[in-house]
Amino acid sequence: CSTPAVAAPTSSPSTMESSEARRSPDTEAQVSAENENSSSTQGVPYMPEQQVVYSPLGYFVTGISDQYTFSLLREDDAPIQIGRAYDPVPVLSDEAAILRRRITQNFRNMVPGWSWNGPAIPDTKPAYSGLLVSEEGRIWVRPHLPSERYMTPEEQAAEEDRLEQDVNPYREPVAFDVFEPSGEYLGRVAAPEGFSVYPRPVIRDMTVWGVVRDELQVARLHRFKVTLNEQ
Repeated sequence: CSTPAVAAPTSSPSTMESSEARRSPDTEAQVSAENENSSSTQGVPYMPEQQVVYSPLGYFVTGISDQYTFSLLREDDAPIQIGRAYDPVPVLSDEAAILRRRITQNFRNMVPGWSWNGPAIPDTKPAYSGLLVSEEGRIWVRPHLPSERYMTPEEQAAEEDRLEQDVNPYREPVAFDVFEPSGEYLGRVAAPEGFSVYPRPVIRDMTVWGVVRDELQVARLHRFKVTLNEQ
């Protein structure tokens, strides 16, 4: 049993009543390819998405990640919208170029000469990439953080030679902002290196069961006891 590091909150959340949930962006943020036998689509990296998760308290929690807001769609009361100030995280130009080349390579295996036919990869990341709800109804928001290089240029080159395709040497640390269903912000929890959000972690009170992968990608189930800073 181990305890991830905890960072103190930097701002207070805002809570407001909302008569209806925000609508998803109209743009289909995808690229696509089609040949005579099949078709394929893929989402453009780092585009905002709608997130939906069911709370054990009996309602859906949903948000669109172009803003740091999400809504509690309670059946018997007006929806509650919870939001938080944040600074948008830039997308590294090198990472964006690698992601675009990887997608292009994959589609050209299906359609030779395929070219990008969707929106450009954005310059900044969305506010968050996922929502979880604990068994007690606390909302765990996974904020987007700056990407970090985890491979040296030599390691990257060796892996690209082995796979004969571009390799993304960047990855994003995992952290969660924790909120009470009332909207109170409890703090940020930094997950350990190798922590995986798939399969979905299970959270009960302040205990987290999740999969951690080592440098060989061997997966092991871990239990973490989380201690949040008092407010």
